[in-house]
Amino acid sequence: VESMLEANKKILAEVEADKNFDADLYFRLGQCFFEMQRFYEALAALNEVYEKYPDYANRELALYCMILSDQNLQREGRAYMLCDKYLKDYPEGQFATQVSDLLGILA
Repeated sequence: VESMLEANKKILAEVEADKNFDADLYFRLGQCFFEMQRFYEALAALNEVYEKYPDYANRELALYCMILSDQNLQREGRAYMLCDKYLKDYPEGQFATQVSDLLGILA
């Protein structure tokens, strides 16, 4: 029992030391929902990543997937707003060309 307790404490310390643990979980959950075309749920999970973890490595991708989710839900106004936010936050971003094109379509 003592060895199991020590092993659990070690695992807990590793989880607590990983500052991106929660962000990774929300991001993966958002990706899964997106792939299953459950866009409302994807938006909820990805928004959590975008709003609460400003230094997260996949934050840009989370925002891009939020744009696509809103577009798929035919929420053009919200997609437009997120496109604008993306281009302000990531003017040279990985998806800047696609977002710029989508912004023009939504205008």
